[in-house]
Amino acid sequence: MTNAALLSLLKRKKACPEAVAWVGTRDLVTAWRECERADWMLWFCGIMAGTKNWPTWQQVVLVMCTCARQALRFVPAGENRPLAAIEAAEVWAKMPTTGAAARAAGAAGAAEAAAGAAWAAAGAGRAAWAAAGAAGAAGAARTARAGWAAWAAEAAARAAWADGVADWAAGEAAGHKILADLVRKLIPRITDCKK
Repeated sequence: MTNAALLSLLKRKKACPEAVAWVGTRDLVTAWRECERADWMLWFCGIMAGTKNWPTWQQVVLVMCTCARQALRFVPAGENRPLAAIEAAEVWAKMPTTGAAARAAGAAGAAEAAAGAAWAAAGAGRAAWAAAGAAGAAGAARTARAGWAAWAAEAAARAAWADGVADWAAGEAAGHKILADLVRKLIPRITDCKK
């Protein structure tokens, strides 16, 4: 996809202004290879899910779950709701039934409650938000899916920087880069498409 086509698509789909500005003169392949923001990458995959040569929504949810799992190390021992939310989303992604979506939505609510309870411990709270985002994505309406994808990745990246990093911006950027590399590993090839 050319730079002009990519910019047009991003603007039509209401990508955040920061992402559009970052794309600059990059084409799709270059942007995918160079992007260090997993939330932007998963948002875009969510927008494109189901398009030829792009991952399905279930595949995107599995990548979100993998990203959210990176933040589980910040969850206090004995707090199982974030893991339960991720596992419920994974079950839905592998077998997308109405029942599985309902269980994932319930688990997302429980993980949100855990996030609220753990907010004082920044990493734990953000880890729980990442899990809630992944599980919420499983039951999300088509129009809301990309937002859930971005939210889960953002929360997981913020959990990574919360681990004793004094420089907030540098730590968050490092968390995003780690997750962006993980997204590229799990979705290695993005090809031309139209949507």
